[in-house]
Amino acid sequence: MRAHTCPECEFVYLGDDPPDEGCPECGIVWSPVIVPPPDLNTDEELNSTSMPQANRELDGAPPTYVGPLISGVLIGALLIAIPGYALRHWLFPAEQSDSYRQLQTRAEGMETARNMAQDRLQVLASRLVAAQHERDELQQKYETSESDRLRLEHVVEQSAAALAALRRNSGDSYLHQWQVLGPLPWENDQTPVRIEVEPLNLTREYKGHSGKITWMPVESTEPQLNLANVLASKDKLACYAVCWVESERDRDVLLSLGSDDGMAVWINRVKFHEFTGHRPARAGEDEVKARLNRGWNEVLVRVDNKGGADWALFFELKDPRNKRPLKVFSTYVPQGNSASTE
Repeated sequence: MRAHTCPECEFVYLGDDPPDEGCPECGIVWSPVIVPPPDLNTDEELNSTSMPQANRELDGAPPTYVGPLISGVLIGALLIAIPGYALRHWLFPAEQSDSYRQLQTRAEGMETARNMAQDRLQVLASRLVAAQHERDELQQKYETSESDRLRLEHVVEQSAAALAALRRNSGDSYLHQWQVLGPLPWENDQTPVRIEVEPLNLTREYKGHSGKITWMPVESTEPQLNLANVLASKDKLACYAVCWVESERDRDVLLSLGSDDGMAVWINRVKFHEFTGHRPARAGEDEVKARLNRGWNEVLVRVDNKGGADWALFFELKDPRNKRPLKVFSTYVPQGNSASTE
């Protein structure tokens, strides 16, 4: 083995022949200086002379791996010294492009929008939960109120049935309760007031025989309604009487009538009878078929006094099949659609 020293950088290369490509350190082509070893006669001389010299030569020469090691240390120090963002831009130059920045901006915007949408969904979810609770409470209240309403309707139906039974038991075939309007002037079977063709108004004032008159409630305990006592008049006059009769169903009835003197009868504003002569009042003088509707029925009567002291009305309802008295409930309190008090 020989030692070859570079004339340029003084790099020492140990080997039999120098490398053909030049100095391993600086790369120049150099001619090695060959130092022939001295002649060795014995093994002892070789060990005593050549080996120490070779060791001395080797001790002064640096090892071959020192150069690459130093280069690696320098590169590592450089990488540590370079800031992270500079190294990233140096290693990944694509991040510096406009397209990348636009994509990054869009990604950040989408992330922000996603976060906002998630927050809104959470708010909506909270509102939906609250609305569900409120709906459940309202549903419970509605079910409770509906149950109360059904119970109340049942009580009302029972009360109505009991009241209807009470009315039937307390009813009579004669009509006793009336609203009376009079006395009114009467000439030639006519009065200045035509109640039968006018809307019924129980609060209105009318021009009567001797001043202002209004409707007044009258109740008779007898089958006869004595109008002479109620109106205190004996002249040629007329009056109207109205009441309301309740019927359980639509049905035909027989009107058993009597009057002093003339009379006319309307039920639900349909005219069923009229008498224009002179006569004393007796029950059952006229018998007329009529029709009652289910519910309340308006019964309107005009009674004429053509002179004399008597002035009266009989009004009874009978079953048209056998002419037996038909018990009904009647009242002078306005009832139903026909009981308008405009």
